[in-house]
Amino acid sequence: MTTIPSSAIARMGMQAAAKQQQASTHNIANLNTDGFKSVETVQESVEGGGVTADVRETGAPSPVVLRGSDLIVASNTDLVRESVNQITALGAYRASAAAFRAADEMTDELLEILA
Repeated sequence: MTTIPSSAIARMGMQAAAKQQQASTHNIANLNTDGFKSVETVQESVEGGGVTADVRETGAPSPVVLRGSDLIVASNTDLVRESVNQITALGAYRASAAAFRAADEMTDELLEILA
């Protein structure tokens, strides 16, 4: 088993949170786009520490609405869910950034001790 440095783990966390934020922003931007299929970020742990993030369609059902005499498939974006996703992504990014700063400070301290 290989171990990933703590700064790299924190960087992966920031990248995953940024990807989650981007996916949520994309969904909100398409809230009123007919037929739009919302996406979500799926995170998976990496051996030795860290995380990867992939984006996929949520699979949530799309509402069908009546406009005039036409049935239209609307966007399946849930604004409440996206608000929660953005708050979660922001918190995850902040936590990973704090871990990255701590790893950087520990490296600086170690270099001072060894110098």
